[in-house]
Amino acid sequence: MGKIIIPFLIFFLVAVAQAEVIIKTKGGNTLKWKSFFEEGNNYCTWNQLGKFCIPKDTVTSISGESDGYTPLTEEEILQKKAEAELEKSKAKAKAIEALEQQKKLDPLKKCLESADNQYRQEWDRQCYKIGRAANCALPTESTSIFDQRFRDYKDECYKIYDVITK
Repeated sequence: MGKIIIPFLIFFLVAVAQAEVIIKTKGGNTLKWKSFFEEGNNYCTWNQLGKFCIPKDTVTSISGESDGYTPLTEEEILQKKAEAELEKSKAKAKAIEALEQQKKLDPLKKCLESADNQYRQEWDRQCYKIGRAANCALPTESTSIFDQRFRDYKDECYKIYDVITK
């Protein structure tokens, strides 16, 4: 199990910029953390995704402590946890906002799809009227009329769903 957790942690934690602590594991992995704290038999850190811990018995060295670095205090741990929760809340709010925006655009997309289908059906009916297969090449006069109708159908969708940008 430890072999699975370590690469997963490395993937998320190596991206932490300006690390203050370097943790080396028995598996030869190097983790860069801004800070850490001890929790039971684990060394832990906080980042944007939450709390990450690794077992103490997998760690071979921690550098930074001898350079005047000390583990986080209980108050600092609570602050980091609060910051991580705030980041999660912000990310969740953005995701909800994106979903709400998508819900607003769904009816517009359906309307535009309907306009496209109607345009194609009218085109194909005209092809059949002149004895040709669907999606045929029509005379310029006909294409101009169908293209204008299609633009009108789309414009109507934008008016109905009050979308400014096309």
